[in-house]
This record gives sequence, structure tokens and C-alpha cells, in this order.
Amino acid sequence: HAAGAPAVFTTRGRGTECIRSPEMLKSEAERNRHSNIAKSDVWSLGCLLYELVTSEFLFLEASFMKFFHRVTKGEALEPEHRQKLGNCKLLLSLLDFLLIKNPDRRPTAHELFQKLTNISPAEVTRCCEELQARAKAAGSPSFSPTADRLRVNAGNTWTSN
Repeated sequence: HAAGAPAVFTTRGRGTECIRSPEMLKSEAERNRHSNIAKSDVWSLGCLLYELVTSEFLFLEASFMKFFHRVTKGEALEPEHRQKLGNCKLLLSLLDFLLIKNPDRRPTAHELFQKLTNISPAEVTRCCEELQARAKAAGSPSFSPTADRLRVNAGNTWTSN
């Protein structure tokens, strides 16, 4: 336990509901069975990536029961969510990699890092251009304020405008 923190604060599932992993939404016994919290963070990263690109929550439902079912049993990326990502195979592949419901099959942070290091800057640029063209065709000035500021420069490093 963290120094001075009551046990309830270090063992209880906390966090923003709409990015919580399936195992964190389930019972305490289920959370204890899947005790690798880092894999839960990988799931949350997938949810945040979707939100950064689309400016929308991936899991937002009218009722908690619909939300719970969708996160724990339904498809992570339903057809309408895939459509919002356009033809960007890079993003679709990355989100499918991150949003695996079973934490025993979900990648670790190290596996994610390995996957990311194999992505070329040209792939990232192509994906951003596809999303930008899609947003422009829809009459939207940008597909994401965050992604608008991000670019890949000639030195193959990430920079921000």
C-alpha cells in the first residue's frame, strides 16, 4: 500500500469510467484474478487514442448497463467507430491491438512499445493526411485539434507545431 493510504484506496478500482478496462468494471474478485493493472492502462490508452483522434469518447452510452455490456461483452470498435477512423489502417490496427477485452491476451506496455517502434513516420503521415482529407470532405476544419498540431518532420522525429 502507498505510505499512509488506507487499503481501500490502493485496491479499489478507480478512474474515469469511459476509459476503464473490462476487468476494472467487473467485481473485485475479477480484478484480483487479473491483477496486472498495467494491462488495464494499455486498454485505457486505446480509449484515449480514439478520443484524441475523433474528439469523441469511444465508450459513451445512455445508461450504465449499456455501457457495461459494450465494454465487457460487445465490440470495442463498432462499425460506426471504424468509419470515423476512415481508411487509416494504422489506427485501426493499433486500436484492435490495444482494445482486447481479455487482459491475459492484451499486450503489455513493452509489446506496445515494440509495435510502435516498427511504425514508419511515412505511415503516420499518410494516416494523418487520410483523416484530414476525410474531415475536410465532411466540412470539418480538422479531425482533431491534437492531431493537427502533431507532424512528422524530415528527421523522423515527433514534433509539435
